[in-house]
Formats: sequence, C-alpha cells, structure tokens
Amino acid sequence: MTTEKIDHTHPLFVHPSNTPSFVLVPVQLTGSENYEIWLRSVRIALQAKRKLGFITGTYNKDQFRPELHEDCETFWEDLKERFDKVNRMTIFQLHREIATISQGTDSISMYFTKLKELRAEYDAMVPSTSLKEYADYLQRQRLLQFLSGLNDSYAQARRHILMKSVEPALNQAYALVVEDETQRNTS
Repeated sequence: MTTEKIDHTHPLFVHPSNTPSFVLVPVQLTGSENYEIWLRSVRIALQAKRKLGFITGTYNKDQFRPELHEDCETFWEDLKERFDKVNRMTIFQLHREIATISQGTDSISMYFTKLKELRAEYDAMVPSTSLKEYADYLQRQRLLQFLSGLNDSYAQARRHILMKSVEPALNQAYALVVEDETQRNTS
C-alpha cells in the first residue's frame, strides 16, 4: 500500500490552525428556516479553504482512501435530509412582493434598494446554480422587473435602455435612470 503525501496543496491537508474549537462560519444552523443561509456561508468558507470539492462532488471518493472521507460524506447527507426543507410559503410571499413592487412615491434610489433587498432575501432562500445561461436569464429578469416598476414618467429612459444593442447590467440601468432623474431635477 502506498501512502499519499498530504502537503499544503493536497485537498486533504488540514492546516494546524483548524482546531475543533475553530468557528468556520458565524451563522449557526438552527433548523430548516436558516439552512440555505447557513449552507451558503459554509460553502464560501470551504471554498476559501479549498475544501468545497468534498461537498460538491468535485473530489471523487475513489481518489482517496475511503477511511479519509466517509464520515464527512455521511454528515453532509444527514444535514441535507434534516434541514433542507425550503419554506415554500416564504418563497411565494417574496416572489409575489418582488413581482408587484413598483416605484410609487419612492425615489429611484429607495425603490432600487427595496428591490435589491427583496432579491437578496429571495436568493438566500432559493438554491442557486452556477449555470451561466441561468445567471444571464436571472439578470435579464431583474432588469425587466426594475424597468417595469418605474413610474410612467421614466418611459423614455426605459425605452432607451431597452433599445440598447447590448443589454446593460442592472446597476448600469439604475445609473442611467438616476442620470435621467438628475437631469429632470436640474431642468
């Protein structure tokens, strides 16, 4: 039997500072209500430590001796089974709120901030994917939602943004509408 060398570049390397009392993430798992937020925090922390492959499946268990990782695999499966119960009612309410939000009497800045906060909360509740096409689709939907919620007085700015040959990012569209608002206020 050959012994694998485990140095600082090896996926199984554990740094001496990683003691049992080390807190990996500040978010404590309390149940299904915060599982997704906790999971994202853990994923970010594990990615920073180059250990994310153990839960995403990038590291195939056949690459290592089974006794080195079986316990970890069982632990993740158990956590997912117990806590990955997405609160559908909360997701539904957030989806409805996002779909119906509009500028109303708020400033562009206030409306945009409210929309971004709702989106961040929604994203924390709904599992994300890394597919580029899906990410592009979401960005397009968010741009359209922002433009749809603007007051009719911004119809020209909305039209200008929609007619661009290259679709702007949401933050770019926001900047264009704010610029339009600033020009109106100085006129």
